[in-house]
Amino acid sequence: MKALKIIKLSAAVVLILAIAFVIVSFLIPEIIPIKPLNTNRSYSQMSAYVAMLESHSQQNKSPLGCNASGEAGQNFQDQWSRELRCTMEEGSLYIRSAGPNGKFDNKDDLIVRRLLRKR
Repeated sequence: MKALKIIKLSAAVVLILAIAFVIVSFLIPEIIPIKPLNTNRSYSQMSAYVAMLESHSQQNKSPLGCNASGEAGQNFQDQWSRELRCTMEEGSLYIRSAGPNGKFDNKDDLIVRRLLRKR
């Protein structure tokens, strides 16, 4: 008898929590609107980084690449004041920002790709 009361009480608590969860999930976006992240400053810096690499390549009559950046590349930072990463992959140059979480190689990374011309 006592076990039956505990089971009924537990079921009622679970039901109340489930209803509360559903209500809160619908209300939270209304209470706390999620604003899209403005990444213009990071993309601007990333584009400037590519432009610097292109300029270096033209001045030295050398192929476009990350190794041309040297210390100058360390001056380019994203909007979170973190260094940008330059990589060469499959005929393209990539400038990457680790994004808001500061960790590279996940879905919040910001990426600028520059296709390399074949000579």
